[in-house]
Amino acid sequence: TGLRLKEVFFLETDCVEPSRYDDICQLKFKPHKVIAARRRHGAGDCHRIMIPQKLADEISCHITATAPMRQANDSSYIFLSQRPGYSTAVMDCLPFIKSVRGIIEKYDIRGEDGELWHFTSRQFRKTIAVTLIENGATTAELAYWLGHMCSDTAAKYYAEVRKIKLAELNTRFFRERFDLILSSEQLEEYTEEERRLLYIDSRLEQRRVELG
Repeated sequence: TGLRLKEVFFLETDCVEPSRYDDICQLKFKPHKVIAARRRHGAGDCHRIMIPQKLADEISCHITATAPMRQANDSSYIFLSQRPGYSTAVMDCLPFIKSVRGIIEKYDIRGEDGELWHFTSRQFRKTIAVTLIENGATTAELAYWLGHMCSDTAAKYYAEVRKIKLAELNTRFFRERFDLILSSEQLEEYTEEERRLLYIDSRLEQRRVELG
């Protein structure tokens, strides 16, 4: 969904709403990080995004299954934690993150640098942002989906994704174009600016001299 983890844990029983689209529902939540700014702008405390019917059904089933716990604790939150020796409370982010990191260690999941993947909950939002951008979302649409009050933060996501995509494009281009004549070690001797100019010149067919 792109929600912050805290926003997920503070979902309430009325969080699933119908929409005018088939097989699509609305998810209502409070974006706590920007709630003060929303109030200043008269936007109201709750924000809504579209979710597939399947996810809405799963949330509704969870709401039904946890009804006795909520009634016993007079709470409207749907994600409650009930541990021996502790009072019932809204779930905490840290145990969830520690659990995911435990899975990463157990199955030795590593990044491109060979190090154990360092998981943070923000990676969920970044994944949604990249997916939206790759599918043609505007900065305004991205800001709305992620609950930003202005498009400046969304623009930062755009800039980061563009930089990553340009790097991937350059890498693929040089591999296809120059693998027969340049090794990766030789290519690394060029600066980023030199590679950028070489890429542009080659695309415009302004640099046609062999090995030039």
